[in-house]
Amino acid sequence: MKKAPEFLEILEKKDAEYTSHIKANLRNNHEDKALPAKVKLLMAMALDAAHGDREGVNQLSKRAYEAGATEAEMLETAEVVGTTCGLQGLYIALKGLDVFSRK
Repeated sequence: MKKAPEFLEILEKKDAEYTSHIKANLRNNHEDKALPAKVKLLMAMALDAAHGDREGVNQLSKRAYEAGATEAEMLETAEVVGTTCGLQGLYIALKGLDVFSRK
């Protein structure tokens, strides 16, 4: 796993053993298996967008891009969020496309 999210860094200082289980689960869930890692990362990005988590979308879009997700795939993911969660979800999901302007 890349750099841990800030909340995991905080938790790790308080309970390293518990945090290690969470990190192992995240690693396992973001590997290629029945679904490619990029698909799982796009799904996670969509869920974060649906919950209004801009930082989560930012981090997951970077990881999805590194896993091979294309701009068209991220756009389609954002559109699904917009269809199911409305304009606020769409707005936040579209922030994931910023990764392509940073290339």
